[in-house]
Amino acid sequence: MLPTYNAYPNLRRSHSLSRPSYVGPGGSLRERLLSRSRVTNLGVVLIGCVLGLSLLSNLRYIYQLHDYEASGRIATTPQLITDTVSYNHSESQLDHLIMVAGHAIWKGGDPAEYEQDSEWVLDVAQAGRGNPKAFYAHIAKGAELALADKNSLLVFSGGQTRKPTHLTEAQSYLSLALSAGLLPSTSSQTFVRATTEDYALDSYQNLVFSVARFRERTGRYPDRITVVGFGIKKQRFEKLHARAIRWPVRSFSYVGVDVTDQEDLDVAQDGEHKNGFIPYMRDLYGCHDFLAAKRRLRNTAARFHPYHSSAPELANLLDWCPPSRHQLFSGPLPWSRA
Repeated sequence: MLPTYNAYPNLRRSHSLSRPSYVGPGGSLRERLLSRSRVTNLGVVLIGCVLGLSLLSNLRYIYQLHDYEASGRIATTPQLITDTVSYNHSESQLDHLIMVAGHAIWKGGDPAEYEQDSEWVLDVAQAGRGNPKAFYAHIAKGAELALADKNSLLVFSGGQTRKPTHLTEAQSYLSLALSAGLLPSTSSQTFVRATTEDYALDSYQNLVFSVARFRERTGRYPDRITVVGFGIKKQRFEKLHARAIRWPVRSFSYVGVDVTDQEDLDVAQDGEHKNGFIPYMRDLYGCHDFLAAKRRLRNTAARFHPYHSSAPELANLLDWCPPSRHQLFSGPLPWSRA
């Protein structure tokens, strides 16, 4: 006799227990994301988001490299601008940039009183420490070097950084040089191989903007650069700023003149280390956080430089602000190739 269906109750029960139970699609999104697994669904989503953000950041960085370095922005100065400028033969022969970095503004009084703090618009930290004497020494040294080299252009660099006056640092330095007889001048003509760069807001801009101003003034770029400033800033210019623009070491020199009082010099050296060298070591182009804020604070007249047009070969360098603060600009430059 053949067994009936009910003859195998244990087999039926065993088969029923071995079948996986069905879990329907019900439940909220939150319940499904939080359901148990080795890695929760929520964890997978979070990891995916992090990876996505990382990919976007890398793509943005690559895009910036392409935009700054490989774009076709290097061009010539627009003709409407060049039509307003006339270069003579002697100017086109100049090849030596002598840059004096501005640090304050001379008010334009009696040049014989230049050592007095009252003759200058100073920051609080500059007052009472013999700085005006050092400023004058910088101007005098720049004039001396320019007079000794007929192929040089003397550029006083510094913007309108102080609210009480409409003058720029550079204009006031050149004015003092002429008023004190450091540069030759007559009633009808001033020393033609001296000019101003009126937009720089910090030491990096002093350098790169002066190179651009040299191009603007002469129609070419310099072969050599001499910087005149505080001796305590020599390392900043040589190791950081010149490196940032990839200027050849062999054609860059720095002439330092410091305050004479040792106590004042010690204070200045400490300030240079904390507020100058270290910040620029961490941010080569001065365009992030602390250094960018200092530029905004100094730009009291809301001025914008013109060098994208007058020195178009430097446009990409002037705009360079890499996400990685140590990333050197590697695009083409008139004096260097990557």
